[in-house]
Amino acid sequence: MTEERHEAWHAPALFPDEAPGSENSFQWNLGLAEPITVGGAEYSLSEPAQITAKMSRQNGSVLLILSLSCRIITPCRRCLRQVGVAIQDDFMYSFILRSDVLGEESSAGSGAGDEAVLVPVARLTGPIDLGDLAWECFICSLPPYVSCEGGCEDAVERYGSTADPRMQVFADLFKAEKEGTSNGNPEG
Repeated sequence: MTEERHEAWHAPALFPDEAPGSENSFQWNLGLAEPITVGGAEYSLSEPAQITAKMSRQNGSVLLILSLSCRIITPCRRCLRQVGVAIQDDFMYSFILRSDVLGEESSAGSGAGDEAVLVPVARLTGPIDLGDLAWECFICSLPPYVSCEGGCEDAVERYGSTADPRMQVFADLFKAEKEGTSNGNPEG
């Protein structure tokens, strides 16, 4: 699994002003130079992912809503044809001061409800790189099993009797094992 963010995924932002209700919005187009592998599946972007961040100051915390919009290309799990999949997803984070996590104020909550992931930070002012969170949103949004939209009825036609060419290796081993045993040669 790809655990570290892609080196080009930087999303510079600024926390909103300290006045209650202050807001900031940012937008980035982030791409991949080459496909990535996650959970054994390969993914690439057909065009850069559009990431939108909306930050608002609330009750001593900063609420972040990250919106992801992109189109990925990945092999169908049945026939291995390249399939395009549109992804649109939103994620909520609540930045809180680290000192609040250890103090009694952490029980007061962020005002964002249980939907937001708490992110302890050293300060709630100035610049911040949201690249790690944008990468996390992208990775979490990737579908683990993609199939052709209309089905894969032509897989046998395309590959013969072995509908999944990845299994041909096992079929060849099984065939060699069977032939080796029938010829009296146990080593195949």
